[in-house]
Amino acid sequence: GMSESAVLDRYFLRPFIERGRESCGIFSPGPETDIAIQAKLRRLAADYEDSTAPFWPCRQRSSLMDLLLTLVSSYRESSAASGAVAGDELAARVASWLSVHYSEKVTVAQLCSLFGINRTDLSERFRAATGSSLIDYLSRVRIDMACRMLRETKLPAGEILFRVGFNDAAHFSRTFRKIMSMTPAAYRAAESKGRE
Repeated sequence: GMSESAVLDRYFLRPFIERGRESCGIFSPGPETDIAIQAKLRRLAADYEDSTAPFWPCRQRSSLMDLLLTLVSSYRESSAASGAVAGDELAARVASWLSVHYSEKVTVAQLCSLFGINRTDLSERFRAATGSSLIDYLSRVRIDMACRMLRETKLPAGEILFRVGFNDAAHFSRTFRKIMSMTPAAYRAAESKGRE
């Protein structure tokens, strides 16, 4: 009994309304996606300011749908979405916190204090929910963001490693190679070759 427009609205808004098992409620867009989202927000604001223009409601709606589609696409591509934690709300909250604060110095003691749980219980619950330790999970989040930066920017790897929370180039390189099975330089070269 809904109008065609309402059905379309429901389709675009569904990922923001409904929470499935794969939903974690947070994602980290890469630099390229962040720039696109900022541009779409500026266009939405400009459309709003020009409310006297003909077809203003249609243009405003179109701009909003474009922004929502970008957010949904980015969320679905994000490792945060694919690495969602199901079955343990505390572990899901910790994973979400790590996905936002990955570039900071993070300690297990800090997490225990933030989430009001002891070290053993936190470690056991997180491993049971995610299949990995807190440190391994944080490393994967950091390497995922490093991959995005290597793909989407021309920043040198030495700058990227600091932006994603590593302080040592050798440790970054070892961790990257362990997770991605190649060096950061090889990854960037393969990604740029794939875009050609």
